[in-house]
Amino acid sequence: MAKTKFFIAILALLLLTFYTKGGQAEVIKIGTDKWPPHEDIFNLEAPGFCTEVVREVFKRMGVAITIAEYPWSRAVDFVFKGRNDALFCALFTEERAKFCHYPEESIATLEYLLFIKKENAGTLKFNSYDDLKGKRIGIVRAFAYPLEFLNFIETEKNAQAVENDLLNFQKLMAGRIDYAIADNANGMLIIQEMGLTGQIVPIVSREILKSDLNLIFSKKTVAESFVKRFSDALKVFKTEEAYGKIWEKYYGAVDPGKVLQPGRPGGK
Repeated sequence: MAKTKFFIAILALLLLTFYTKGGQAEVIKIGTDKWPPHEDIFNLEAPGFCTEVVREVFKRMGVAITIAEYPWSRAVDFVFKGRNDALFCALFTEERAKFCHYPEESIATLEYLLFIKKENAGTLKFNSYDDLKGKRIGIVRAFAYPLEFLNFIETEKNAQAVENDLLNFQKLMAGRIDYAIADNANGMLIIQEMGLTGQIVPIVSREILKSDLNLIFSKKTVAESFVKRFSDALKVFKTEEAYGKIWEKYYGAVDPGKVLQPGRPGGK
């Protein structure tokens, strides 16, 4: 009887972690970058909203994970090639959908805005893309931007790409670019940490993009059935008080009702 119980326990453990296409049991390897307040894994007190949600959902699923930080472009490349099994937080693009599974349920939804120096608020605006002609725009390499925006900067040749948002805000203050594009929560946090509150401001009359934040899975290593399991578990977790507490911890002071909101129930 004891041997039978032991065998059943081991079998249950193996089945719990059978998720890859090959069926082997292993830890899910996840890549991310530093993008507070969404992800900042080396900050032990505040590792990021997405980080805490991802960890909690996998914990509830009984699945072991590892999370490693990379420059964003490398993190994307690793999940495309199957060197990592998953990536967060990723917006939707057609290219990523070729290489990765998107869960039906997203982690949250954000807005990308244009930021300017407050002293230029009377001259720089964004009511239409015509307002951006002849202006220098800071973007982040390998980030997902809407097709209309990408077509615009390709035609105008007025975008400058860097590795992260902080560099763009530094360039903005130095007068090397006119606009920096960032999601509102991350942008406002960077401004605060740089001691520039009131000196850099977002243009709120029009957003560049509103999109879901996702944990996406490599098609080379992860089966769709496992992605559905994760999506279902995430959907349940988002209805619970624990999700709301994590939300309040990171976004409570950013007025989420206006510029950041929990991912839409039921997915996209």
